[in-house]
Amino acid sequence: MKRRVVEQGGLTLMVSLPRKWAKKHNLKKGDEIDLKEEEEKIVIYAEEKESPVMKATLNITDLRPMTFNYCLLGLYVKGVDEIEVRSDDLDKLNKLDFPVNQLIGYEIVSQNQSSVLIKDVSTLAEGEFDIMLRRSFLIITQMAEGLLELMKNKECNTSRIEQMDLRVNKFMFLCMRIVHKLGCSEESKSKVLFYTLLTLEQLSDNLDDLAQYIRENKVLFHKKAIDLFGIITDLLNQYQKLFYKFDLLKSADVENSYRELKTDFDKYMDKIEDKKQLRCLMYMHTIADQIVELIRNQRITEL
Repeated sequence: MKRRVVEQGGLTLMVSLPRKWAKKHNLKKGDEIDLKEEEEKIVIYAEEKESPVMKATLNITDLRPMTFNYCLLGLYVKGVDEIEVRSDDLDKLNKLDFPVNQLIGYEIVSQNQSSVLIKDVSTLAEGEFDIMLRRSFLIITQMAEGLLELMKNKECNTSRIEQMDLRVNKFMFLCMRIVHKLGCSEESKSKVLFYTLLTLEQLSDNLDDLAQYIRENKVLFHKKAIDLFGIITDLLNQYQKLFYKFDLLKSADVENSYRELKTDFDKYMDKIEDKKQLRCLMYMHTIADQIVELIRNQRITEL
């Protein structure tokens, strides 16, 4: 890692500290650091500090369960460490176990008649991010490939695939939390990465919605619809490879394939009369749009 030496006031030479290192040690303007000269080297020491505990209070007395769940998720992703949930309705407090269990690291540590205390009992580490993200990619591709196999076999029992989305949600929300709390070496990349994680989580939700609709309505697909979803599954696999090893020309090829797919979708959807199958095609179309959006997002990060 290299840094340019800057002269200030004609007397003092200055060099900037790496932002990632400074953020890791919670350094801010005015803090002191120790320097030690070792022949031609200068070693910099930062005094270890405890990160401030982020706390929040949330009154759910008048909130519907879904609204509360989104509020809790938002505080989790934001990096809040301790939440006091209050309510005049004891029954609502007694139902908090399920949403809390969906958020890795959060635990209910105490409860009384009017409040519940939720704390983060884990320790975040940057190494966890890559593990969770790779697991999420694996599960998402398994969801798509599993759906494709069921379509080919004229099967409608998608229960196993629907369960996969719960794991993706837990892993994705943890990744968002890590990005929010620990950040990236470059602030601009941190924002793009957060959007990527959000889009991946939504893509998984759409696969789950498609699976659920197939099961509930016992949808059997025409060969053309199966072929279209096969192309989408292939695009998803190609995007995963591009995420870990970006290639500009390959990303352009994938986007060209998407444009051809979109044209086929539009033509086919204009002709189809089966409303249930048409509904499924709309889910597929949205998933394809999300994949190409992810590829464009990756291009912004890499260029």
